[in-house]
Amino acid sequence: MNKEEIAVNIIEADFVRNHRYFINVHGSSFSKNGTPDFISHDKNGCILGIEVKRIGKMPEVNQWGHGLDIVKSGGRFIVAYEDFDLKLLDEYKLPVFEVYPSDDGLEQYDLFGLRPFNQTTEIIYVRGEQ
Repeated sequence: MNKEEIAVNIIEADFVRNHRYFINVHGSSFSKNGTPDFISHDKNGCILGIEVKRIGKMPEVNQWGHGLDIVKSGGRFIVAYEDFDLKLLDEYKLPVFEVYPSDDGLEQYDLFGLRPFNQTTEIIYVRGEQ
């Protein structure tokens, strides 16, 4: 089992343990290309997209695009690693990475190639000037 599969199992177990509804589309051939690995909600009912990565990896351009669409529409997007903790997510205590609007509206291309976070991180979209 690789590190990404371990992280997927940790996250799924956390959802089950906390009686949280979720959809695991990790590696599904039936999901739209770039769909986050997990679709769920936080403790307040806010939609949640979680992209699971192994340490040293980051989302691909299409994954960033879907994640930013979720955030721009009022949801939350998390890049998750093995250290995922649902309680920290629910309490808004995850590290945060801020994304600012780009001139062309295609921020996902600006994010591609970032150095890996290497810890579970919430992506925040900051509207307005940087």
